[in-house]
Amino acid sequence: MQTWHNVLKWVVAVISATVGGFIGIFAGPAGAVTGVVSGLLVGYYYIHFTLKLESRYALVRILRGTFNGALAGLICGASVHIPNLSVQGREADIFVGAAFGIALGIVFGFIVACIIAFMPREKESEGGIGAS
Repeated sequence: MQTWHNVLKWVVAVISATVGGFIGIFAGPAGAVTGVVSGLLVGYYYIHFTLKLESRYALVRILRGTFNGALAGLICGASVHIPNLSVQGREADIFVGAAFGIALGIVFGFIVACIIAFMPREKESEGGIGAS
């Protein structure tokens, strides 16, 4: 089961990096590079933290995963515009990027949270191999 979790981490990280790079193109070449790097990091850690959500109810896991997606989108969307902010001083771009990131994060976070909510979880053994 751990293998599927790792595969999912990297699939989501690569998709997030691709989307971050594509959206970052609108902020210029530095924004595209920042979008790829932040998308890769945010996508990987989104899955890492969302898999750790403990709840018996799938709906709660989906809602928390969607919130994590919105937060990840905010971080990635705002970070894409930091190079422009430091070079050109255009403050408004960072708010547009953050809003767009939140919207994409909610949609993508919801889709991935639905997948994660219904994935079987690993059970930790409580006594080792010979315990009964």
